[in-house]
Amino acid sequence: MEPVYFNTTNDRKFTEISHLFAGSERPLRQLRHPVVEILDTDIETVVRTKALAAYRAVQRPVLVEHGGVFIAHLQQLPGVMLKYMWDGLGSRVCDLLPPGADRRAVVRTALCYCDGRRRHVQVGEVHGTIAASPRGDSDLKWDTIFIPADESSTLAELAQLSLAAKMRLAPAIQAYRGIARVLAAT
Repeated sequence: MEPVYFNTTNDRKFTEISHLFAGSERPLRQLRHPVVEILDTDIETVVRTKALAAYRAVQRPVLVEHGGVFIAHLQQLPGVMLKYMWDGLGSRVCDLLPPGADRRAVVRTALCYCDGRRRHVQVGEVHGTIAASPRGDSDLKWDTIFIPADESSTLAELAQLSLAAKMRLAPAIQAYRGIARVLAAT
């Protein structure tokens, strides 16, 4: 069966998506082709554009991912542009929420599978809160600041317990379920 090629330069993202593919009939392979990410506030627009760029670069069906953190106190910012905010502020992102501020947030992950003819998008989301300061260790920056609803640990702290503990609460699991149906039909 034809492999699924996941395009990412982030090894941790590849490990997490590989975890979701465990038991799949289609093997997962990593591509490391850098693509330019457009600036847009809509996660589906960003992931669709990213998937098409990856497909055009490698000329094979690809899967790409894009995530975002939507913080209530910041009028849903930084949204899909977390990377740019984090690159500028680092862990001081948490300081943007003063004591007593609304710390509610939603994290979203969008997966897009592009076969050159169509782009299939699935989005998963998890509600929770922003920690007072980053906790845990992760290459995925928002994992250190996001606490899923009904939990006391950040996603990064959960990942330190086990990848399975984190992935049961990660928005990627919801998006993957939809993409898995698409892949089974192709």
